[in-house]
Amino acid sequence: MWIYRGTAYAYSKDPDFTSVSSSVDYWQSVIDSYYTKYNGIYRTHKLFIEQAIRQGFIISPFGRVHEFKPKQTYKGLVYNESDITNHPNQGLGADVVAMIRVMAKHKLDQAKLSNSKLISTVHDSIIVDSPEVDVEPVARLFSKIFRDVPKVLSQHFNLDWNIPIKEEIKVGHNLLELKEYIL
Repeated sequence: MWIYRGTAYAYSKDPDFTSVSSSVDYWQSVIDSYYTKYNGIYRTHKLFIEQAIRQGFIISPFGRVHEFKPKQTYKGLVYNESDITNHPNQGLGADVVAMIRVMAKHKLDQAKLSNSKLISTVHDSIIVDSPEVDVEPVARLFSKIFRDVPKVLSQHFNLDWNIPIKEEIKVGHNLLELKEYIL
C-alpha cells in the first residue's frame, strides 16, 4: 500500500488496518520505516511530486502523460501527493495489461485457438472464454506470454524491465466458480 503513498491518518481510519492500530503515530512510524528501507521508492515519489508541481504533469516510462492540477483546500492550493504517486502505478499496470492483451490476441491467432476469445479486462485480469478442449493450450500460452512480458517491454520501450510478471490462471464456468489452474 505504501507504493500509493497513503497517509498515516488514512491508515489509522481504514477499517482494513484499524485492527493493527488506529494510532496515526504508529502508522507514521511504519511508513517512515518503509521509506527508510526502500529509499528508492521514496526518491521516486519525491521526484514525481516535484515534477507534477513544477510542470503540471509527469510522463510514465511508456509515454503516458499524467496531468495534475492543485485543488483548493483550507490550506490553499494543494497537490494531492497520493494521486501523483498512484497514477503512474495504476497507469503502468494498465499499460502492461494492454500489452499482454495484444500479445495474447496475436498468440491465440497464431496457435489457431480461434474458438478462445478475449472477453474482458478487469484491472489486472484478462478474461478468456475457451471451450474445455482449449483450456490447457490457452493456459500454457498465457504462461509463456507472462514469462516473455519483461523482454517484450524492454525491447518495445527501450528500457531495462527487470521485474518478472507472474501469472495466476483460474478456470471455471463463470466468475463465481473460478478455481486455480495448475499446469
